[in-house]
Amino acid sequence: MALKGNLKDFSITQLLNLINLAMKSGALYIEGTTDIGHLYFRDGKMTYAIIGQQERSLLQLMVESKKISQAQYSLL
Repeated sequence: MALKGNLKDFSITQLLNLINLAMKSGALYIEGTTDIGHLYFRDGKMTYAIIGQQERSLLQLMVESKKISQAQYSLL
């Protein structure tokens, strides 16, 4: 079953939780006032993201947001 609808009805957190709980795979495209984001999921887990013109793997995003260290990233 595809998820469709107006994002005004959901917060981003609610939407990501729904994707996770439903274990959905696919792509989510989000258009803001200055950038467009492309988020890719497999079995409810985000696997890749493109924000604007910047492509980043999930691991790169985790390093940038200080969820993991550069040393931890190097081990993976």
